[in-house]
Amino acid sequence: MTRLRLRFPAFSRRLVPHRRVAPWARRALLPIALVLLAGVGVGAARADSEPGHRIVAAIAEQFLDERAAAHLQALLAIDDLSSLDAVATLDISQASHGPQRDCRNGACIVAKLDHSIAVLRDKSASAESRLVALKFVVCLATDIHQPLRVADNGDHGGARVVLVDDGRRTNLRDVWDDAAADETDDTREIAAVLARTISAGDRREWQKGSPADWANESHAVARSFVYRYLPRNGILTSGYEAGAQEVMRDRLRRAGVRLAWILNRSL
Repeated sequence: MTRLRLRFPAFSRRLVPHRRVAPWARRALLPIALVLLAGVGVGAARADSEPGHRIVAAIAEQFLDERAAAHLQALLAIDDLSSLDAVATLDISQASHGPQRDCRNGACIVAKLDHSIAVLRDKSASAESRLVALKFVVCLATDIHQPLRVADNGDHGGARVVLVDDGRRTNLRDVWDDAAADETDDTREIAAVLARTISAGDRREWQKGSPADWANESHAVARSFVYRYLPRNGILTSGYEAGAQEVMRDRLRRAGVRLAWILNRSL
């Protein structure tokens, strides 16, 4: 059974922050909220962090109202699917995406998420178009809660930050992509455990705001934890990895609640 620990503050007190904050951390998030880095876009919603996508989708399903759940099943039936987390594993890289249409300054995750929500909500759109929009919504609503998808320290979202984990070479982006779960974990079990820790008060609080606000929230996490407590010698510690796991699973809980909120209003 997967064991979860959600005591992030305890880890943060034991970790030693960097003395200086990188210049990017003093800048506000880009106006339309996070221009995606080169090579990170629709394709990134395909395979990167699939366990995280599946966890968020499974959490969201537990908070759908009856009407939304029924409409969801009708859309999933188009691809012979029965659960929302199956959508999170599909290759959507070939789906139509017009960056100039969706984001005036390029491929924007917030703009693309807003556009996909609008298509999903449009009852006059074809069922096939709404299913494609659903796939984008699931993947992007997850990605927008991942700190390294919404902040850049001149390192391609952490991909250029080389780290050593138990003698194995890795990078910061992979560490955070693997923090929630890996391919061997039972993502539905993790989702069930996380969902049980979500109170009615949590749901009311987390449903506030917009995708841009949620992106800024993730950006703040990147500033306050991801880079602040990054080991200076490049060698990962158990404290940093455990803290990363707790931060990411809290982000996934919020993402699951917010995805359910989006779907309840859109289906």
